[in-house]
Amino acid sequence: MAEGLALKVIPSFVQGVIGSNLSNLASKEVGLLLGVHGEITYIIVELHMIKAFLRSAEEKQETDSMAREWVRLVREVSLDMENCLDKFEIYLNRRPNSVQVDNVG
Repeated sequence: MAEGLALKVIPSFVQGVIGSNLSNLASKEVGLLLGVHGEITYIIVELHMIKAFLRSAEEKQETDSMAREWVRLVREVSLDMENCLDKFEIYLNRRPNSVQVDNVG
């Protein structure tokens, strides 16, 4: 009798726990994806600002050694940012069952 009750209760309990855990995992994944989208947008905007700075500072670096060093450092950071965005795009496109991403940056 107890065995029959256990056979009825345990599967229901396990399904409830697994369903609850899967639901929590799915909710967390959606939250992470939405957060990542916002962060990528922020990085892209910052990258555009850096490129605008580099365009305007190009002329000044001819005569100003400080400007030359700033341009070099900012250019290096912007290339690192672009590389990170490219690597993330590759990662997203290699995930199984994922939507293909055209160009994050």
